[in-house]
Amino acid sequence: MEKSHITNISLLKHFKYRVLLFLIIVSPGINITSQSNKIDSLKSVLSKNRHRDTTRVNLLNDIAELYAGADSASSVRYALMAESLADSIGFKKGKAVSYMSRGNNASKSRFDTIAIYHYSRAADIAIEYSEWQIAAESLGNMGKVYMINGKLKEGKECLERNVKLCAAHNCKSQLSQSLNALGVLHNWSGEFVKALDYFNHGIEAAREAGDKKALCSITNNTGSAYFNKGDYTRAQKYFLESVKLKEELGDRKGLINGYLNIGHIYTHQKKEAEAERYFNQALKLAEELNEPRSATQIYEALGSLYQTTDTEKSLHNYTKSLEVARRISFTNGIIAGLQSIAGIHIINNHYDKALVYLKEALQLAEKTGSRQHSVIVGIKLGNAYYKMGNYRAALEYSLKCKDEAEAMKLKVEQQNVYKNLADIYEGMGINRKSLDYLTLYKQYSDSIMNEST
Repeated sequence: MEKSHITNISLLKHFKYRVLLFLIIVSPGINITSQSNKIDSLKSVLSKNRHRDTTRVNLLNDIAELYAGADSASSVRYALMAESLADSIGFKKGKAVSYMSRGNNASKSRFDTIAIYHYSRAADIAIEYSEWQIAAESLGNMGKVYMINGKLKEGKECLERNVKLCAAHNCKSQLSQSLNALGVLHNWSGEFVKALDYFNHGIEAAREAGDKKALCSITNNTGSAYFNKGDYTRAQKYFLESVKLKEELGDRKGLINGYLNIGHIYTHQKKEAEAERYFNQALKLAEELNEPRSATQIYEALGSLYQTTDTEKSLHNYTKSLEVARRISFTNGIIAGLQSIAGIHIINNHYDKALVYLKEALQLAEKTGSRQHSVIVGIKLGNAYYKMGNYRAALEYSLKCKDEAEAMKLKVEQQNVYKNLADIYEGMGINRKSLDYLTLYKQYSDSIMNEST
């Protein structure tokens, strides 16, 4: 298999794809209109059930969950009513579910610190009273929220704890989801063989559980891992399997991601017409379903498609992506758009313009506490300053990113920053240090190469 795709630039691009592919899976939007009939039906049942019992607690929690992410205030109100009643009748399971509902609501509303608190409380209560399914779901969701926010160490610890709990108590569906998330984490870190091992075990658990939704997600992410290895034939096989499952489930939103992924395959095979066709299919569906987050990702993909052949067209699509992301306050989309536009300015040797976009991206990543995004943007800033001949600034950004990448054990980012530092020290005439970092760069390149075979 050809491995020349593992380069400084392409791996940074691959990181962006991996983040976007995962976020679509774990951060679904809720359309309150589609839920209104269910909510009205449950409210009708609730009004007829005046008993202060577990049935009423469950109804309150069900309504809270349906409101989650769409009407945050109503979701919290019903969850609090459920908790109050659960406390008064000693229904610990109902109390744990109430906390989990508030966690889901906060997560879907992007209040991630609040989400983590409520998931943690739900898990603690559920574990104390042996409610293993609720504990597993809460821990799994908490791990994913940590990951989305770039807190990979905390996310990994939470998910590994959940895998042990699920295996011990036969929670197959939740086991498959946590294995899936751990696979994504290793995929992000460039550890593709480890990622595929987790995905394969996750597929097995999902099939045993008969969980088509989880299987759909894991096959998609398995395709992503093969994509990042450069094995586009296997990637396409898993992406198509995931698309077929989405069609069976009637998951039109999921099909957006499916078409997007297949478009990425054709992009890397340099089949521009086929890639454009799939991206446009995805964009049409995103517009029909009013999914602006997905639209930002599709515009990003179109920008990448044209980046080497038509920078003006590429910049147009990256700008569209950033405009949509700003309009809906989609932080990760804003960061991605800013980086992409900066990349076009670097290609065109407009370094001052590139710095403006990269500095805004870094400021936003730091503000939101996303350490991994901060490292990636910082490496790009170091590289931009190097190309401008400003070695002092280049060195400052690169050394800071080196420490962070090493602390977080991010192989791809370590490889990239070592290459930056080798170039910077060579430009400064400090040949010994340049050689030291070039050696490290080659070691990590070989390590990632080996992970890809």
